[in-house]
Amino acid sequence: MLKSLLTYATLLASVAALPVAEEAAIAEMEARSSVPTEENAACYVAAGSSCPSTAVESKGDHDDGKSIGLVVRNTDTKDRMFFIYKNSCDCVPVKYLTIPANSKKFIAFPADFQGRLQRGTTHNLDGKTHRLGTWMEFSWDKNGWGWADVSLIKGCDGAVSVKAIDGIGASQGFTDDVDVLDGAPTGAYKKKAGGGAKVIMETENVSDYKDIYTIPRNWLANKLGWDKAYIDDYHGNPDICSVNGRFDITFYPGRS
Repeated sequence: MLKSLLTYATLLASVAALPVAEEAAIAEMEARSSVPTEENAACYVAAGSSCPSTAVESKGDHDDGKSIGLVVRNTDTKDRMFFIYKNSCDCVPVKYLTIPANSKKFIAFPADFQGRLQRGTTHNLDGKTHRLGTWMEFSWDKNGWGWADVSLIKGCDGAVSVKAIDGIGASQGFTDDVDVLDGAPTGAYKKKAGGGAKVIMETENVSDYKDIYTIPRNWLANKLGWDKAYIDDYHGNPDICSVNGRFDITFYPGRS
């Protein structure tokens, strides 16, 4: 009789433990499949730094057809905010602007400017780094010649293409005919800090470019090849030049 009671008690204990074990297994599975959020460190602008301490809101500039700068098109179905960062100044944008759906604006730049343009939200104004996403990189020399490229090294939040409007018309980048945001394997995604948009994560360690994240890198390379955009620092050279320093840039529907 005692043996039967012990067996029955053991059985009850085992049954009671099943939900706990199942919950633990589910929690572990969810943790493995969860999408991490980008780290966005708080930072400050040191005295004497050439980095901006305050971002300036722009409504766009007058385009006289001659000034160096960017014609930026937003082909998304909603208004989008775009942020201009100076190279090595990741915390505070130089300026930002909102472009309505299916509209364009011109942004003028001084000679010698080097930086990038990327999608974002008001979270980009919090004084922290927001690197995750497609970078439209550009620079000008003192003579007004411009260079541009699309970079996915810091992530991909949608397609971007660029064309020189100098009469020669070199072009680069890619369109949304290729879907790079959906269907990527586990380990290819991150969420943007603040807004939480799920995008393709960076392909290199921010602290060590030699540390390649092969899952997102290989996904993008298989989708696009190496010639349309920088996917890592070891393949391709997708830069274009504009002899009059003017570029036409299209941001296709993406995720901010």
